[in-house]
Amino acid sequence: MIGRVCIWNFSEDNTIAELGYEMNSANQGNGNMNDAIRCVIDFAFNSISLKTIEAYAHNENARYIKLLKTLSFVINTERVDEDNLANCIYSLDRVS
Repeated sequence: MIGRVCIWNFSEDNTIAELGYEMNSANQGNGNMNDAIRCVIDFAFNSISLKTIEAYAHNENARYIKLLKTLSFVINTERVDEDNLANCIYSLDRVS
């Protein structure tokens, strides 16, 4: 296994969920995670009808933030991770 991607932490109405991923360091930087997350986003929006996907990124994790921006996630300045104030919350909304 080179890594994993998941959608979890669903809202009560199942319209918002959180993106999580982990990649083995030996496999980073080759585009595989980008491709995998794109597949998960497609599934989340088109198969389980999520409206929003959120991603929590440590504000010093430049590689993760770059990946999120590449995938069209935008920082959500209205939300704060109360459990970790060093995190920024990024969101991606389904296009109608």
